[in-house]
Amino acid sequence: MEPLITCFLIGVFASFLGTLPFGPINLAVIKTTVDQHARAGLEFAIAASLIEILQAVLALWFGAFISSFWQANPAFEMLLASVFILLGAAFWLRRPAIPTESGKAS
Repeated sequence: MEPLITCFLIGVFASFLGTLPFGPINLAVIKTTVDQHARAGLEFAIAASLIEILQAVLALWFGAFISSFWQANPAFEMLLASVFILLGAAFWLRRPAIPTESGKAS
């Protein structure tokens, strides 16, 4: 095989493995498969995948909605940017609380 294709396939495989964190859903699939049988684990995995697909579709839909909202309301964008700049400045400039003798910050 060509070295470029080999490197590409290794990268695809490594990135696929990197997207499989041991989260609660993956651990539940593994536990179901070990405790019961492979078919129960497969059914649980399919159900979990459907939920993930639904979440991705909702994220895309809300992303498109928010994007169109930003384009239709540039004043709101400036207002929100100003609010976040002011919040950042407030946190940056605030003085730390000075502890008193009783141990509580004033």
